[in-house]
Amino acid sequence: MCVVAALAIFPSSVDAQVKKRTHEITFDEMVPCVGEVVHLRGTISVSLTFAGKNLTDVDYSVEDIRGTGESTGRTYSPGRIKDHSQDYKVNNKGVGKGDVTLTFGIIGRSEANRGNDMFFLAKQIVGLDFRNTNKPPLIVDFEALKVCVTR
Repeated sequence: MCVVAALAIFPSSVDAQVKKRTHEITFDEMVPCVGEVVHLRGTISVSLTFAGKNLTDVDYSVEDIRGTGESTGRTYSPGRIKDHSQDYKVNNKGVGKGDVTLTFGIIGRSEANRGNDMFFLAKQIVGLDFRNTNKPPLIVDFEALKVCVTR
């Protein structure tokens, strides 16, 4: 009986739908907290798991983002800090809307001046709009990458 009750509480894997989206990063801007223009390229991959229209899990990857510093020649790549937050709600008509915020670190390393690494946090906001229609039911909108953010 306990197993039956547990199955009634949690959505089955059949109910869970994973929506995967990717976004190409092309960033060529001044990063004030490291004091130089940084050129970043790569892909952010996001997996969103829904039970019905309820967002139940977010997973993302930024491992292939790479870049260089314009004035120092530093090589920039993702760091270890990685988390997310979500402000996504489903209203009483079954329409879901909100944002998922992905935060990750970028480390700049210099071959010429070892030990002079630079670090900054980047934030990617992903807007989600789950509609009552089938064409398309989910709209995903990636905002511009923000840098030098605090968590």
